[in-house]
Amino acid sequence: MINSVKLKLLIPPVLFVLSLILFEIVISGPDNSGTISVSAWFITIAFAVSCAVAIAMDASPLNIREKWKQLAAFLAPFISIPFIFVMIITPEMVLGQAYPDYYFSKRLPLSGWLLDGLTFGFKSTAGDDNILPGILLNIGFFIEMIIVMLLVFWYLKAMFGSSEKNDYSGNE
Repeated sequence: MINSVKLKLLIPPVLFVLSLILFEIVISGPDNSGTISVSAWFITIAFAVSCAVAIAMDASPLNIREKWKQLAAFLAPFISIPFIFVMIITPEMVLGQAYPDYYFSKRLPLSGWLLDGLTFGFKSTAGDDNILPGILLNIGFFIEMIIVMLLVFWYLKAMFGSSEKNDYSGNE
């Protein structure tokens, strides 16, 4: 039987992947307007970052006061801004252009090389009905955010310590 802690850590990634598939289906629909695509993409990015923060806070709990935990949960997503800029500001794909072999590594500095290796030889063009590149791009972004947030909360836990005698779980 799966431990309840492990099950709790599995819920955000499963919800993210299910919502990602739903958003990609909405984005690739025939009656799609550009506003729906951009809105769905930014909602997916925000959901990826918030799920990564939730996983990291659960995986390495901080032994600090509750208001500082809330502040850490509020400020941690701002670390993702450079990653979002890299993903958005990279060269745009022109409709009908084939995806290059380095498509993911240009957009995802930490996990793009892995996705490029997995999709080597994958022949698809921008604008066709294939939703796989969009799903892989967002899953790669999610993996990057989990790595970054785990490192951030690991560092915070190392800074603030986690010994039993320093229990600052009061409300002050």
